[in-house]
Amino acid sequence: MNKIKVIITTVCCFIGLALFAQNNKAINETVYIHSNASTVLAGEQLYYKFYCYDVNSNKLSSFSKIGYIELIDAKQQRVFQQKVNLINGAGLGDYLIPTDIKSGVYKLVGYTKWMLNPPFNESIFKTEIYIINPYQSSDIASEQYTLTEKEAIPEVHNASAFKLPKHEYNNRETVALTINDSYLDILKGGSYSISVRKMEELPTPETPAFRTQLEHARSIDSQLNLSQATYLPELRGELLSGKLTNDTDPNSVAGFLVGVSLPGEKFFSGITKTNETGKFYVTLDANTPSTEVVIQPLNTTSEVTFTLDPIYQYNSPVTISSKLPLLMKYEDAIVNRSLSNQIENAYYSVKKDTILDLTKEQNFFGEGKEYLLSDYTKLKNLEEVILELIPEMYTTKRKDIYKIHLRDYNNVKNRSYYGETLVLVDGIQVKDLNPLFEIPVGDIKKITILNRGYIIGKDIYNGIASIETFSGNYIQEHSDIFNVSTFTYERTADSKKYYLNKYSLTSNSRIPDYRYQLLWNSISDIAKEDLTFTTSDISGEFMIELKGFTKEGKYVTYMKPIKVTPSQDF
Repeated sequence: MNKIKVIITTVCCFIGLALFAQNNKAINETVYIHSNASTVLAGEQLYYKFYCYDVNSNKLSSFSKIGYIELIDAKQQRVFQQKVNLINGAGLGDYLIPTDIKSGVYKLVGYTKWMLNPPFNESIFKTEIYIINPYQSSDIASEQYTLTEKEAIPEVHNASAFKLPKHEYNNRETVALTINDSYLDILKGGSYSISVRKMEELPTPETPAFRTQLEHARSIDSQLNLSQATYLPELRGELLSGKLTNDTDPNSVAGFLVGVSLPGEKFFSGITKTNETGKFYVTLDANTPSTEVVIQPLNTTSEVTFTLDPIYQYNSPVTISSKLPLLMKYEDAIVNRSLSNQIENAYYSVKKDTILDLTKEQNFFGEGKEYLLSDYTKLKNLEEVILELIPEMYTTKRKDIYKIHLRDYNNVKNRSYYGETLVLVDGIQVKDLNPLFEIPVGDIKKITILNRGYIIGKDIYNGIASIETFSGNYIQEHSDIFNVSTFTYERTADSKKYYLNKYSLTSNSRIPDYRYQLLWNSISDIAKEDLTFTTSDISGEFMIELKGFTKEGKYVTYMKPIKVTPSQDF
């Protein structure tokens, strides 16, 4: 064999945990969420950027790789729940407010899985959001809440950070926004979010300051022992957890090998082991976007049952401290904004965001040698396919039990190998190979082989034989034979490139443009970021707002107003 390739699975996850456990300080994270608005209408998009901050290092966190966000109503019902990938401590997401939602005050909650452990759960991010549904009547009270209305331009912080050729613009005019040179050195290497939005004409709740959030997190003094933690930190990505129940011997649940697979065109397969309580953990491959999870026991013939832990495990009741003010005096503003939103939604097909595919083209084990079977349908079965078509592969049969083996690419006559061959069917590991030799050859699309040593957990394989069928779910279709359990599992939110109208392209010049949100974007390289945007058919005062964290971990917020006036063409 030329070399051994290692797959990083649960073992590497626990290596990271072990290194963490040796640290003198426990992980102490807090979260801050910058949203494009704190008052939204039904049918509008809520954009947000999720920042995870390491309280010990005073920088964006390098620990948690997944962030969780929930919108909860006064009755503790979840309106939406999302999880986002965190890259260098930050992640981006959005949510379309449904048109059947009730007007009211909601709580936006943000956390990492590690923050669910006491006492860190005391610093979970919470802020109130006003949601107004102009399509429904609602019970709206005002007497129990004194509102500080924002009728004037909000306080502006460090407006000099932005460089603009002028302050006033016409409808559908390009705004060449840049950062002043004196601020580039300050902002270089940081992570930010920028919003350009019409100034709020409706009442808004107060939003928590990051300083307050940080001070509260700093007040927590805990040396939490990892073995005592209920929730493990997601150091490498999405951490799927579950439990095995032994139906044959309920007291015997430790040490079971569990195969976890994400089938699909880009598939993933990993192995983990249950602990003394039957719990198991495996870090899912971010390169495999499948929402289908196939789980199976690998080293037992006992009857076992698998259950998965809930993804969202924030169970503490939220407190809504305010009530939505009486909105009668804002009727005109609500109607105008609602009409604009309906027009924008009507043209969504030409203004929609772009979902980015950030996954790699290869499967988790990389490139292999492929054999397409479309030209070999006359072969009778898999055994004949291997014998006639694939010189690097051979089979053995002892006591009516089939085994598949691989030879080295460079020496097909060398039968020495590290161990068994890892056999996959549509990305799912198969231990009992006998049923595979009953698969009709016409159902097999291709066989890919990786003919070198491969390590998963503590097991060393002499290579990988990956069989792909035309249906893509052969194992699930025969779950009674292969003893697998299939679950639907929500993955992280899609990465997107948000819509940005540019009239210089003239393709949208005849389409109505009633955007209240002129720009929303995440910034990772402030020096190279193009901050140019265009105004819409909406006139009035707009606010440019940039928030985020410098490379050194300093929180910054910069705001600058601009004015949009009707042009002669409108």
